[in-house]
Amino acid sequence: MIGSGYLAAGALALAAMTGAAGYFHGLDTGRSRERLASLQDVAKANAARDRLRGAIEQESIHHLSADQARRDTVREIIRESHQVTARPVYRNVCIDADGVRLLDRAQAAANGRDPGAPEGPASGAAEGAAER
Repeated sequence: MIGSGYLAAGALALAAMTGAAGYFHGLDTGRSRERLASLQDVAKANAARDRLRGAIEQESIHHLSADQARRDTVREIIRESHQVTARPVYRNVCIDADGVRLLDRAQAAANGRDPGAPEGPASGAAEGAAER
């Protein structure tokens, strides 16, 4: 009889230790799963950040190339304006057809449009003014 009391107490202690071990194992497993889920969320966020960073870099490159093209256009307009204003027609008349085209290109460049190469003759009013 005395031995069975110790046996029951030992079985109870073994059950308590097994339960505690199972609890701590489950706690550690839960923490590991949460850590893994957190790492996966961080990886997804990093991937999204990298995609956005790439898009921003591409947009920056596009903006810089457009700005450089605008600057080149402005330099070309300034260079051509010196050639146009050096003509003898500017002694008596304000502007001729080439001057009107340069002004149109300068306005387009200032407004952010691509002025491109001038096409066609200038307006008839400007040509008429050049003849006066």
